[in-house]
Amino acid sequence: MSKARRKNIPVIPKSCVFEIPTAYQQTLSNKRFLLMDYYLKRAKERVVIFSSDQQLNLLFNSDVIFIDGLPVVFGLLPNRRTTTYVDLFKRLKEEAIAINKVFEPKQVVSDFESALVSAIRATFPNASHTGCNFHFVQAVHRNIANLGLASEYTHDENMRDQCRQLMALSLMPIAEVEKQFKRIRALVSPSLDDLFVYFERQWINGCVPLSLWNANESDYRTNNIAEAYNRRFGTRIMKKHPNFWSFLQLIQDEHLRFEHITIQLASGASGSKPSTNKTAFQRRFETLNMRFKNGDINAKEMLAGLTLLIGRQKK
Repeated sequence: MSKARRKNIPVIPKSCVFEIPTAYQQTLSNKRFLLMDYYLKRAKERVVIFSSDQQLNLLFNSDVIFIDGLPVVFGLLPNRRTTTYVDLFKRLKEEAIAINKVFEPKQVVSDFESALVSAIRATFPNASHTGCNFHFVQAVHRNIANLGLASEYTHDENMRDQCRQLMALSLMPIAEVEKQFKRIRALVSPSLDDLFVYFERQWINGCVPLSLWNANESDYRTNNIAEAYNRRFGTRIMKKHPNFWSFLQLIQDEHLRFEHITIQLASGASGSKPSTNKTAFQRRFETLNMRFKNGDINAKEMLAGLTLLIGRQKK
């Protein structure tokens, strides 16, 4: 779509019932982009999904998918209910069948949103489902702030170390997690009682299974592979003072960028390399894991080492 055509921006809709002009249903190279447009609950809620044929092929050919990773499907959903997610995943499966493919990834990496977790379990029962360790650490950080502990976390080294031990539990061998939680729980500062109660209810005995948030044996510990992309995309949205039409223009631009990257990779260009920090983190993690398996260090010593790694990570 040329810049001249994009100047003719439609009126901003005031309800979910409106027409999407053809120019917004296509990529900038005039190929189909609008994939699905349907209503839920008697036209009270609308779902609009965008993805090109090229993006769908990449999705259906992938063994591992990252929810909130580098997007190949853009979904505008009216809510975060399990039924809405399940319906979307089933429709994507139908799209795959229509082009003689299957949408059955071997592994899914996502955050810990309960409705999404339930939908993934229901729709991809044979897939290995891994929670994103970045989101796990961020969830603990948010709770520290919500409990009014942010200042103490910043200025009290002992308290900060105890909090990071909680975060590092996700990297421990799964058989050691509960034992190490009980050990550090018995030694915790009184000011952290509420944080440990939250952690036990949410992560040890709560709705998120230990197998989902433990990342010790996972090949993909985060869906934040696209962290730089997400930051850039978020910045662009804020600059545009987004409405529905400016958002569609933005994802059309993102699809054009996707095409350019695909061409570069097909021409032999290498993908982005892991940062020095991530490479160093992985190397130290593997060393600690191997030393524990070989009996060179015990579980307490391994957790201490992982706690130092968490402290070195960029938030």
